[in-house]
Amino acid sequence: MRETFVYGMPWVLSLIGCIMIWQVGNFKKFGWIVGLVAQVLWFIWIIASEQYGFLPQNFLLAALYAKNFWQWHKSGLEAVK
Repeated sequence: MRETFVYGMPWVLSLIGCIMIWQVGNFKKFGWIVGLVAQVLWFIWIIASEQYGFLPQNFLLAALYAKNFWQWHKSGLEAVK
């Protein structure tokens, strides 16, 4: 079970990352939330797979996604039609 998770989860998380980028590219602030959720899942994968070198990137991306969501939320930015 652990081996399947460690080897399979990056594929799922990469797909989630693509969905996040697609959402943000369409000016959907929901995309930043998708990114934050993905970072929580990446953190779980990092711990389970013992790939601790990814932790700095994980924390930095989570902070950037939270900051960007907050800025979009304050400005009321949403999809441009």
